[in-house]
Amino acid sequence: MKYELEIFDRIIGGDLSPFADGICERTKYNDAIKQKYNLCYNYIIATFKTSKQKVELIDKKVISNLHPFAQNEITPQQNLFQVADIENIAPNAFKELKLKRDKIVHVSYSRQPHKTIVYFKEIRECGDIPCNEAKYYYYNDLLREATETIKSNIKQNVFKSESAYTIEEYIYKNQSALFSLSYRLMKLISPKNKKDIYNTTVEFTDIDILCLTFIYLEELLRFIEKNYFKYIDVNIQVPYRSALIKAYDITDKLETVKPALLTSNINKELLKIIFVPFLKLSAFGIEEKITYQQLSYLNIYISSFYDYVVTHSPESITDDAILQLVKELNYNPVEMFAFIIDRFILKVEPHESLTDKIDSYYQCLKTVNQINCKTPLSYNSNLPSLKHQIIGWLEEEINYLTKKLQLQAQKQPNLFSQQEKVKLQSGLSVAQLAYFFKLQADTGIITHKNQRDIFRHIAENYQTSKVHEISAESVGSKFYNVENSTIEAIKTMIINVLNEVNKNRI
Repeated sequence: MKYELEIFDRIIGGDLSPFADGICERTKYNDAIKQKYNLCYNYIIATFKTSKQKVELIDKKVISNLHPFAQNEITPQQNLFQVADIENIAPNAFKELKLKRDKIVHVSYSRQPHKTIVYFKEIRECGDIPCNEAKYYYYNDLLREATETIKSNIKQNVFKSESAYTIEEYIYKNQSALFSLSYRLMKLISPKNKKDIYNTTVEFTDIDILCLTFIYLEELLRFIEKNYFKYIDVNIQVPYRSALIKAYDITDKLETVKPALLTSNINKELLKIIFVPFLKLSAFGIEEKITYQQLSYLNIYISSFYDYVVTHSPESITDDAILQLVKELNYNPVEMFAFIIDRFILKVEPHESLTDKIDSYYQCLKTVNQINCKTPLSYNSNLPSLKHQIIGWLEEEINYLTKKLQLQAQKQPNLFSQQEKVKLQSGLSVAQLAYFFKLQADTGIITHKNQRDIFRHIAENYQTSKVHEISAESVGSKFYNVENSTIEAIKTMIINVLNEVNKNRI
């Protein structure tokens, strides 16, 4: 299959087209432009300061219709301008603007307080375009046509694909290739500020051509994002302008949420912790790397806080309300987990008896277990969910206090009378054992609520062919983080069990 991104790869590699032979003759690029366009135009936007005494030129913009940013630079309200008769334009205006009357094919204007904006459309000979400028327009046409062709090919290949897996594989491949080329380009350009890439060029250098190449690569990335979002790799970096577009969509929400939280009476340490995502969005810039998954989570985070502050009075923005919200949002950095645990300890500490402390922690566990998360995403995908972190800590603390209570209530055991406990030999690995018990807990076969007890039960009563002493911590880790290979192995075993059941049916 033909490499669809070849033109981009060649430009990044320094092979800048059929004319990349070191000879930058004027006629080569101008001839290429002439073959495509019969006429070229310059758009001139002139702003005059008007007063009773005189008319003074205060600003002048000139841009070719061949320039990729032409439509952005021309006054957006151009269709509201009044058409003017060229003959009625004062001769000194042409002189001041260095325009020839016979080259002007259209004039329109807009009168505003103390100024008048005049729009001119001027015929321009393609052969008169300077070589470096013609070269820039040549590459713009080359890249624009290649981009449209690639978009069309992507649509056709997706349409012809026989399965979602094939589409996902194809989109992954293109997305990765585009991202790799964009990264190489960014290293070549090395802008001081990434926004400089999108500035309207007036010098038409080779660096400007590379910037243009980056813009078209980004357009392809955004095309894939917009049309095939469910097939993209969510762990790949978001295109810069795409990320900014999404960030700008929530700028108003940030401006509402920030002052509402800053003027509230919530704990200062809590405020500092929950403010991190807001600062991350506000400071998004050239060095910031963010994936689609991270950006999706941040959008959910800010939107949920926005919905809360606009529907609640300032006095109702309390520590408890905010903590409930971050639990629902699965905001799981270590700092948030530590803050919540400190709150539990402060709540339970006043109780004097172990029984009361255990009861209080069970109430906390019940509350956490009943939390419904608003999103399957998390702030830090490398950590367990906030809910699982808290549940794990509470169960461990309850177990510790329960054992402590039992030791206080019973006599010293006779170590010589105890027999060694027999462990059942399992044909499953530790990971498979953990997942098998998780399935039983999830489907109600095991109704015991304390997951730590399940971990200890496995550790104390089972052994595998490779592991005689299983640790509860190892079981807990594999209970929450299940690999695909483990799922497939248990699936096969369950199918074998079902087949055995079918054999025993009468």
